[in-house]
Parts: sequence; C-alpha cells; structure tokens
Amino acid sequence: MSRYQHITIEDNGRLLAEARVRTTRQMVHAALRVEPGQLPPGTRTRLVDALLDLSTAEPGTRMHVTMPAGDVEILGRMRERCTSTMSWARGTKDHLEATTPQR
Repeated sequence: MSRYQHITIEDNGRLLAEARVRTTRQMVHAALRVEPGQLPPGTRTRLVDALLDLSTAEPGTRMHVTMPAGDVEILGRMRERCTSTMSWARGTKDHLEATTPQR
C-alpha cells in the first residue's frame, strides 16, 4: 500500500518549494522542486525539514530523493538529518539514497 503526500513551502501565498512524496513499507520516494529566482534564506532547509518531519515512514526506512541539480543547501541538509547517504547526478536532477532519521 502506498501513501501520498504533497508538501508546500509558501510565503505570503507565493509557492516557494514543494515535495511530492510516495511512501511504501520499504521505501520513501520524494521529488523536491524549488521555484526559480531569489528565495528567502532557509527555504530549501525548511523543505527538507518538512519532508523528514512529516513523513509517515518508520525511522530507518530507505529513501530515494530527486532534487534540482547542484542544490547544495538541500543536499547538505539531507546529509545532516539522514544516515547512510549517497548522492549522484543524472541529467538535470541530483539523486540521493538515504535512511530516514530517528525521531
């Protein structure tokens, strides 16, 4: 059985970033997207925190995340909060395999 979530980060009604998340018993799949242009500081960190804090997955679940290529803020925050991280680039996206953190 899969569970779906849609997470948004907004500022005064303006969409800044979003995550589309599918959770199964074995894995969390998340696609992160950030609006182009100047964004308030910490927007990407807030997106990662929302993803990890709102996830319905059990701690220790495998996670596959796609994100904008070269987004060091998202990548850095994922590495801070998750364990066993491995990342690679493919086309216009970066990919990250990780394990969901303990709560």
